[in-house]
Amino acid sequence: MSSGPVIRVSGIRKTYGDTVAVDEVSFEVPGGQIFGLTGPNGAGKTTTMECVEGLRKPDHGQIEVFGLDPIKHAHALQRRIGVQLQEAQLQKRIKVWEAVDLWASLFDATVDAEGVLDQLGLSDKRNAWFMTLSGGQKQRLFIALALLLSTWSILSIGFIIASLVRTARFAPPLGGLVLYSTLPFCGLFRPIDTFPDGWQIVARALPLTPTVSLLSGIWQGNPWSAHLGDVAALVVVFAVCTLIASRVFRWE
Repeated sequence: MSSGPVIRVSGIRKTYGDTVAVDEVSFEVPGGQIFGLTGPNGAGKTTTMECVEGLRKPDHGQIEVFGLDPIKHAHALQRRIGVQLQEAQLQKRIKVWEAVDLWASLFDATVDAEGVLDQLGLSDKRNAWFMTLSGGQKQRLFIALALLLSTWSILSIGFIIASLVRTARFAPPLGGLVLYSTLPFCGLFRPIDTFPDGWQIVARALPLTPTVSLLSGIWQGNPWSAHLGDVAALVVVFAVCTLIASRVFRWE
């Protein structure tokens, strides 16, 4: 793992005619961290990520990913990163295992494909056609394809849909307010133990915190038994949210 930033973005700007999509954006992403871009629609999040991935060329500014320029060294960089686009499609009659096998053949070294499918809950769909998958299953397949590289993956996820929870359909403005306001404090972008003592207490009480802790632990290979507290907290959060939704919002 690199000790320095794996992504460096310095003063990039991108315009489309008179519309300024990205204006003097700069940031660095160290190795081994999850980094997120948040903001309202039209803020330039997707355009920024597409510039980092080499899909668009900024009007000015500098970008380095693993020390490579995404435009000048496009082919070298493409062999080192995995990307899930905001919108993507595959052939209707390609099977899940065929798509994974095809993507794996494009890179020199990949992780265990069957293991990735199992972690993302797609093992029982490996022989299913792409067109028969649900929207959530398609998104998980694209995540699997992005994670096949054995080196690094940059995931550009435009929207995460909580398709497993019925109440996720209700009150998007309220849910969005709660989600976005608590993201910086749930341990997703910065370890909780680096916060001041008072903020650590607040951060550990947030509903998103056990989710981040559980997913991080699973990703690192920790056993479920090491996160029983996170699982219990999520059960309580789910029960409370379901109770509130059933009483306040009309089921559809």
